[in-house]
Amino acid sequence: MALSQETRRPSSVLSACQRALSVAGCALLLLLVATCQVDKITTNPPPVATLSVAPTQLTFGAAVGSAALQSDSVVLKNDGEGGALSWSAASAHGSAWLAFTPRGGSTPGWLHVQLNPAGLAPGTYNDSVIVSAGNAAGSPAAVPVAFVVHPCVAAVIALDAQLNDSLTQQSCAAPHRAGSFAQLYSFTGRVGDSVSIVMSAPALDGYIVLDTATTSDAPPLAQNDQCGAGPGACLLYQLLRTAGPYTIEATSGPAAATGLFTLSVTRPRPPAGPDALAQLTSDGVVIDPGGSVNQPSVVLRGTVSDPDVGDTLRLQVEALPVGTAFTGAPTAVSDRVSSGQRASVTLTGLADNTAYHWRARTLDQTQRAGAWVPFGGNAETAADFSTAIPGPPLAPTALGQFQNDGVTAIPVGGSGRSRSAVFKGTVTDPNPSDVVRLEVEVQPLGTAFTGVPNGSGAAVANGTIATATVAGLTDNVSYHWQARAVDQTGRAGPWASFGGNAETAADFKVAMAGSQLVFTVPPTNTAAGAAITPAVQVAVQDALGNTVTSFSGTVTVTLAANPGGGTLAGHPTVTAVNGVATFADLSIDRVSTGYMLQATGAGLTTASVPFDVTPGAATQLAFTVQPTNTAAGAPITPAVQVTARDASGNTATQFTGNITVALGANQGGATLGGVPTHAAVAGVASFPGLSLNKTGSGYTLTATTGGIPGVATSAQFNVIAAAAGQLALTTPPSATAQSGAPFAQQPAVQVQDANGNPVATQGVSVTASIATGPAGASLASHPGVDHLSFTGSPATGAWVAAEAAKRHCPVTLVGVDRVHWPG
Repeated sequence: MALSQETRRPSSVLSACQRALSVAGCALLLLLVATCQVDKITTNPPPVATLSVAPTQLTFGAAVGSAALQSDSVVLKNDGEGGALSWSAASAHGSAWLAFTPRGGSTPGWLHVQLNPAGLAPGTYNDSVIVSAGNAAGSPAAVPVAFVVHPCVAAVIALDAQLNDSLTQQSCAAPHRAGSFAQLYSFTGRVGDSVSIVMSAPALDGYIVLDTATTSDAPPLAQNDQCGAGPGACLLYQLLRTAGPYTIEATSGPAAATGLFTLSVTRPRPPAGPDALAQLTSDGVVIDPGGSVNQPSVVLRGTVSDPDVGDTLRLQVEALPVGTAFTGAPTAVSDRVSSGQRASVTLTGLADNTAYHWRARTLDQTQRAGAWVPFGGNAETAADFSTAIPGPPLAPTALGQFQNDGVTAIPVGGSGRSRSAVFKGTVTDPNPSDVVRLEVEVQPLGTAFTGVPNGSGAAVANGTIATATVAGLTDNVSYHWQARAVDQTGRAGPWASFGGNAETAADFKVAMAGSQLVFTVPPTNTAAGAAITPAVQVAVQDALGNTVTSFSGTVTVTLAANPGGGTLAGHPTVTAVNGVATFADLSIDRVSTGYMLQATGAGLTTASVPFDVTPGAATQLAFTVQPTNTAAGAPITPAVQVTARDASGNTATQFTGNITVALGANQGGATLGGVPTHAAVAGVASFPGLSLNKTGSGYTLTATTGGIPGVATSAQFNVIAAAAGQLALTTPPSATAQSGAPFAQQPAVQVQDANGNPVATQGVSVTASIATGPAGASLASHPGVDHLSFTGSPATGAWVAAEAAKRHCPVTLVGVDRVHWPG
């Protein structure tokens, strides 16, 4: 009969039974339970073993056609109670590619799993290893096994490169060579290009296949296992007829061969230099070397050719003014033509009255370039052609920069006070009837000019002052600028730089005037003595709320509202960076609510939002109600109080720990009475009922608590005697005495309070009598010793007399008239 590990009450069993069975069935079940001796079922079931396997699943991968076995291991152990578990293993589906050893054993142990990719097509294969360990929890355990056989993947390689690789049993199957291993590579080809592929393998009979895919669905583009008279395999000058990816299959002639190899993939030769170079006007008139044109454009032409048949070619031309050295960067490029045909380019935007020289080269469709060929057969210091064009405007003169009012000049290197500036210059054009406008290009210092204007103004008469405005300038940025004149036809004159300074020097800087101070990071509630976090930040802003990043002056913060009488610590004055002052270490030492900061800088003032300073963590104890002078045994009043304080001396109201007081200086050897330990309430512990039982001067109390190092010590206080409460015989009389003669050791009596402390009295008589002794004895007085004197009040004396009378007992002394008891 199977039962749970938890014993069920009969009532719950019956209830469950009634819900699940008929009355007869329930009766039968109860009979069975009784037969199984339910009374012997305990709440302590036998130890339960737990089968644990790790990892709980296995995943392998292999290339299709590879022959290398894949392996891993599974750890088997008992994670429950009891000792070793006996186990056995089996395959869920009996897959032929899955093997494992051993088939059984005991824990702890290892199950070694092997997967064989031989003969498997690409895809994912799944099976499970089932591990059984009897009735152990977690048994049987299934370990899913996934075997991913992936297709051959081609590695991307660069042309004109060489690489070293190898064929191994882990390599994939060669798509075009049955029974052989292969490494696949891919590259992107251009239409009409050609490549040469060489596989060098001294110890391996290599074989090269070129195709457009990694599969063998169709015959490859080319294949070869030889390379002329030398070793290895190669495909030379293979023409690529389409653009796109190509695949190289590096494999072996013999099946299943392995070994190292070197593979190189190179492109063919560059094109030849152009010939039959010529220069023409835009309408096709030949310009002789050194000739002149009256238009801002010319046509340059040449015949291009390439040793690789099928290449398409372009003509590249570099044309520069005479005296300017060639840089190798073409200034114009033609359309594509076939090898052996003419190509031409049109140069536009030529400068007037300028002599040019030029050269050309050929570029094929793979961007391989031939050698530069100069035009004209003349020295490069001589003009190949020159221009004489109706002139554009001249460079502007008398350039000036102004504030946005257009009147206030900004000196070279000076500062603009807004985000816009006005630029002026005198514009002149060779054509007297032209009207001319001023264009300016303003760039941040360090940014090179692009030749693209970003400011312009209205056209004015030739020879007058033109104006251009540029807006959107950035605060705290230095600028340089240049200007040019443009006529009504759009012809632009040369750029003229302002200032007569280097372009690495600022012509002007935008430094806007701030109009407000703003707490961009206001103070937040913080603990006393702790730095306000996040750090307070104050920014100088313009009227639109933009930070004036050019401001680098100082900002000072002070306490605008100081309800707690605190002190502002830290560095209250800092230098702004990009218009923002950051106060990283401000703190206030006194607890209160409603503090406010005031910031001052750039001639501006502002106040922060209110914030609170709360107590810090308790770091010290202090006696805030000191012990006062008191009588022995009497409570110290008012009650002593000890306060937990933070490092700044504020009451740590959050502290609620226990505080214990004890005697510090204890010259009188007193004992501290009362309850010495009390829990703090809002940081304050009160100690009512404390008392000391011995008189003395200079007593002190100490206070301690867990978690706060150190000991607090109170001020000194004194304990005086209480009211008289008893007589004490401090010196007994002699043990033996002669009748009628004074005792050798006279007795001494002391008036004390209830704690045994002497009570000073005066003018009080004490009568001594015999307490016990022979009948008829009496004490006799002697001259000068017939009474006792005490210093004290009359009330003390009366009390002493009364106490003495209580102890008066008649005695009989044989042969003695009187006994005197000295005081």
